[in-house]
Amino acid sequence: MKLVTYVREDVDQLAMLVNGQLYNLQDLHPELPTTMHMFLQMWEEVIDLPKRSTPG
Repeated sequence: MKLVTYVREDVDQLAMLVNGQLYNLQDLHPELPTTMHMFLQMWEEVIDLPKRSTPG
């Protein structure tokens, strides 16, 4: 799993890259931050959420 930032409709997004597929973190779990900056600030609180939400 790698974290990726990208722009969708002029809005920064945060996603994870798994097996060549991007998964928007906000779509996977509503409590996850929407930007890398927010994710890093909330690291201790949110680091396990993407691991549990990883598809496949």
